[in-house]
Amino acid sequence: YRANFGDPNFRFYHHSQLSKAAALLGFSRKKGSTTAWQAFLPRNIQKRWDYWHLPYPFGIANIRRADIIDLDECGVFLEKSDRKSGKAYVGIRVNQAGPYSRSEKWNLLMAVSGEEGNEQNPAKRWTELWLEGGTTNEKFSAFINRICEDLPHDRSFTFTMDNLNSHKSVAVQNIIFHYGHTVVYRAPYYACDGPIEYIFNTIQSILRSNLHNIVVGDDIVRELGRAVL
Repeated sequence: YRANFGDPNFRFYHHSQLSKAAALLGFSRKKGSTTAWQAFLPRNIQKRWDYWHLPYPFGIANIRRADIIDLDECGVFLEKSDRKSGKAYVGIRVNQAGPYSRSEKWNLLMAVSGEEGNEQNPAKRWTELWLEGGTTNEKFSAFINRICEDLPHDRSFTFTMDNLNSHKSVAVQNIIFHYGHTVVYRAPYYACDGPIEYIFNTIQSILRSNLHNIVVGDDIVRELGRAVL
């Protein structure tokens, strides 16, 4: 384009010419990806350092792992399926309709305790699963209140979570402080610092392994319950 700029006889290049030129320049076709460059802003790098190296209320350096409760939410999708490829004898069609009639998104709100469990006393897990709507302030506040009521009242815990608006609401903080607990928010754009993210990854792997048992929404509820345990 630059070589032909201003030329009254300018012509468009053919796709093959563009591909060949791109290959000579070292370009290759890739899948799109998302990078949160905000994670590398000095203020966010400092917030992450503070989270790991400073004591409460700026970080978790002086908090025992057993006293930490990490929580977050995720979406679990039940997609419709229709197998249109496979192997068969000549003259035999390959078109196996999938068992799913429509796509569904289940919302999973989950909290995990940093205290190690055993067979007699497994590590604590709290979950909330619903189909319609996202995580509202009311739903999240009720979830926090349920956790606080379930925790020992003679011991203080620290909640860790990301800085989502519903997580930082005054109602949520008031509930946590009312029960004598504390809260520390992780640095933004650093999901790798949240233990709950690795739990979600494990759950996803378990669901994928048991996909043959999942046909309808009730099956997701059952398999999620098994995966959480």
